[in-house]
Amino acid sequence: MAGAPEWTKHENLAIYMFLEKYPHKSSEEIAEEIFNNSLLKNHFFIYRNNVNTIKQHVDLLRKPEHQGRLFVPDYKNLEEG
Repeated sequence: MAGAPEWTKHENLAIYMFLEKYPHKSSEEIAEEIFNNSLLKNHFFIYRNNVNTIKQHVDLLRKPEHQGRLFVPDYKNLEEG
């Protein structure tokens, strides 16, 4: 049985947006918000089957050494197309 696919740019973007908006929240709180948000869960985090999986990735994205290696579009300057 194959594992979950690599994390997508959309998943990473959603996590970065939560981290930017709620820097005071723990990784677990952010993971729970994402997992319990039906729009995010059903359209972007489809393959993430539990809160702990998301929490571990939030922990990873909090580390400065990982932020520069991930492709995340600049959501504040996206052009309408």
